[in-house]
Parts: sequence; structure tokens; C-alpha cells
Amino acid sequence: MPAARSRDSVFHDLAHRVGADPESCSYLRAHRLRYYILLDLVGAIVAQGRGKTRILDVGPSYESEMMRRLWPDGQIDSLGFEDPRLMSPRAGERHIEFDLATTVDETDWPEAEPYDLIVLAEVIEHLYTSPAQTLRMIASLLRPGGKVIIQTPNAAAMSRRFWLLMGRNPFEPIRDDLHQAGHFREYTAAELRRLCEQAHLRVLRVELQNYFLTGSRKNRLLVKLGPAIPPTLRQGITLVAESVS
Repeated sequence: MPAARSRDSVFHDLAHRVGADPESCSYLRAHRLRYYILLDLVGAIVAQGRGKTRILDVGPSYESEMMRRLWPDGQIDSLGFEDPRLMSPRAGERHIEFDLATTVDETDWPEAEPYDLIVLAEVIEHLYTSPAQTLRMIASLLRPGGKVIIQTPNAAAMSRRFWLLMGRNPFEPIRDDLHQAGHFREYTAAELRRLCEQAHLRVLRVELQNYFLTGSRKNRLLVKLGPAIPPTLRQGITLVAESVS
């Protein structure tokens, strides 16, 4: 896995680069711990490989740029809507412009050489079509034994349950912009497992952690308590699965 100093350095360099964009700065602060967990998992998978590791970032965000900086010898492609805030792919890399809502039609699936690793971080909750079909598409792009890392909020987190008990909807309204529409559907860890099984992906590990940093006093306490909180009540899900085909 990447050394903590390298990971921290890359993150802070990125935060400095986007410093003029308040929305991006806020997002990076809130997702710092999640990114660290993701990058450690990517590093462990890269270390197991031989030669150049081929990685596909689906629904690309700032993890694409951080992975390129941490593993300059790898190939990090992206798939989804292009984000002008992100740096362009390097020589030999590509961005595949693709609407994940169209995965319902297999004839529209993109073609590419198989990948060693696919990252689907904070994406599945934004889909308004079946995530099972999206995961089947992702499985089709993996080499045999290739891995996928999925990160998504936990629909059954403590904060969600609290607001429901208070009679308030814990989920934000759908926005007008389909490219930034918000969360259509969040999932529990058990649901995510079943979705992977439907896509013929073997689940290797599932972890639930409090890794979102809002800056509030309640949130700081939640993160500090960490392992003391039952897993089913924690904020976020990180799942690793592999292709069985």
C-alpha cells in the first residue's frame, strides 16, 4: 500500500490545486478518510500484480488523479461523464464517455481490454437504473480474477435511522441536473453483497466505517467512537469483489 507520507502528500497537493473551488475543497475535506481507505486497498492490489496494472475508474472523481500520482507506472483509464475539474488522462490512457444508465442495454456496453482493477467509488447510489446490470457491465471489463472496489454510503447508518425516528426524510431531494442529481437509492451491505452475486462477482471483504467528515461536533464524536459503533450503523461501505469468469 502507499506510504502514509506519499498518500498525505498527494492529497494535500490535490487540495492545493483545487483551492480556488470551494465546493471541491469541501468535498475533499469530507471524503479524506474515505479516500485514504480506498487508496490503501488499491495499493495492496497493485502490489500483488506483475507489470503495469490496468485500472478503470468508473464515475471518475479525484481518486483518478491521486491514483495517477501514486502509481505513475500504472494505466488509469476512466469511464462515465467527463468532469472538467479533473486533469486529463496521461499519454496511453483514455476516458470513455458513457452514461451508466444505458447499461440496461448490453449492446451499448463499452469495449476495452480487460482491467486488473475497477474502482466504483461513490457512484452506485447515483444510479436510477438497476445497479445489478451496471455491475454485470463492470464484471465484463475485468480480467479473470480482476478486482472491483465499491464504496457507497450505508442506507442503514445511525444518522439515517435517527432522522427517520424524528419523522424526517434522511435523504436529499433529487436535483434537476441528471449529471449531478444526487442519490437516487442507497444500499445496505447485505444488498450490496446480493447485487455482486447477481453480477457473478465473488465478494472478498466488506467493511463498514465512519469515514465521512462533516466537521460537526456530532460527526467528530461519531468518527472518534469508530469500532465501538456496531458495523450496521456506520456511515460508509467499502466492498472488494473479484471476477469469477
